[in-house]
Amino acid sequence: MCLLRKEEDLMLESSSKNLTIAVITPVMGRIRKEWLSYLQSILPENSKIILVGNITIPIHSSSDKIVILSEKCNRSKARNLGLLFCNEDLVFFLDFDQLPSKELLKEAITVFREGYEVIKIPERFIGRTLWGKASALWKASVQMVDRKYGCIPRIYSRRLLLEVGGFDKELNVLEDFELYLRIKAKCVKEAWTKSPIYHFESNSLIEILKKSRFYIDALSSKARRTISAREVLRKYLKSIKVFVHAMASKESMDVKLCCVILNVIKMVMLIFQIISSIVRQTLF
Repeated sequence: MCLLRKEEDLMLESSSKNLTIAVITPVMGRIRKEWLSYLQSILPENSKIILVGNITIPIHSSSDKIVILSEKCNRSKARNLGLLFCNEDLVFFLDFDQLPSKELLKEAITVFREGYEVIKIPERFIGRTLWGKASALWKASVQMVDRKYGCIPRIYSRRLLLEVGGFDKELNVLEDFELYLRIKAKCVKEAWTKSPIYHFESNSLIEILKKSRFYIDALSSKARRTISAREVLRKYLKSIKVFVHAMASKESMDVKLCCVILNVIKMVMLIFQIISSIVRQTLF
């Protein structure tokens, strides 16, 4: 009864005013002018874009929609800083290699008016080379196979985020997954948008493997101590089903072969990291 009243109050409050949204993006280095201009063009009234990080290229813009917070920090701290700075109703955590579809932000506000506080967005992964397409194929298959954890929410009510304390500032990998686990435990209402977000994959094999190495190293340290092994296994144990789905897709054999090679290399890297960790613990 209390939960029902809370939902009714939330819907009444949200329907009585023009809702706003803050797009928070951690940034490292150069700002792409086209990316920023597009975001400004689809931003609802009285909403803003908050860029946080070690931004080395100044932005020349007279728009009051853009806020720049220059701070050298990891993704979790950057997002928390943006969260503390904003006062909008909704918060959208967007990565720099992603682009929202034109109607996404408006749809998110409509969904929030219906009483939802957690919003998942279908991702469309785009690669321009064989390796980029292979990476996109794997991620798209993960999303299709694992609807529960394969796609982490990117839009939350600001009130809810402040209530749970935001991101774990020590995490620089799986921080969004760890946040989602805490929020999910509160049994809040979730919804999916129909409008997608476009995720542009790295096109170089070296860049893809560098990112994988970063995740593997981080996962074996702070993330492992913060997120339970059970939750991590639950997220990744569906890899066999993901592989079958990827191989059954309509992608070309070249892309599928690159997808296999890519995941074999990642598996070798992971095994090497595990063995190295065991050896270090044994010797020291």
